[in-house]
Amino acid sequence: MSNKDETDKNEYKEILNDSLPKEIEAFLNTEGGGHIYIGVKKNGEVVGIEDGKLDKVMLRVADVITDQVLPKCTEFVHAHHEIMDGKDVIQIDIKKGVKLYYQKKYGMTPKGCHYRVGTKCQEMTPEEIEKRFIASLNIPEPDICEMESRNQRLTFKIFKIYLNEQNISYENETFEETFKL
Repeated sequence: MSNKDETDKNEYKEILNDSLPKEIEAFLNTEGGGHIYIGVKKNGEVVGIEDGKLDKVMLRVADVITDQVLPKCTEFVHAHHEIMDGKDVIQIDIKKGVKLYYQKKYGMTPKGCHYRVGTKCQEMTPEEIEKRFIASLNIPEPDICEMESRNQRLTFKIFKIYLNEQNISYENETFEETFKL
């Protein structure tokens, strides 16, 4: 693996650090997923996990996967031990998830929701977060005109209050027709 730079699908970490939850959720939110290698420098040079620390680092990685990224992503993220250039490395394979994933610590905010652009984790805008979250629910959007109301004597009182507050005029007699209600 020597002298192989990071790509949009491969992230290298010389040591395990606090950016791992962000990297995992970014790959989960990106088409195609990717791989994270712990024990590999940014330039692709394999340095390995410090002697005697492999089990401890694997446990920390497992903690991140199970407790720091939401919703649960264990079916899309798999961490395992590899030997590269004769050294111990942890490889984390990540498939694109089916929901909007975020860091538990920050919630569904721009600081907690990312996607991968090249070798960078890009924060999502609030609009992207909302759009991706709604899309992840897989709920067909019903047309309000096709929805049946339990109460057929509708007054739209709150809607009329809103229109008045916005200085939008309407005729009571043609209200329902005007707004296609």
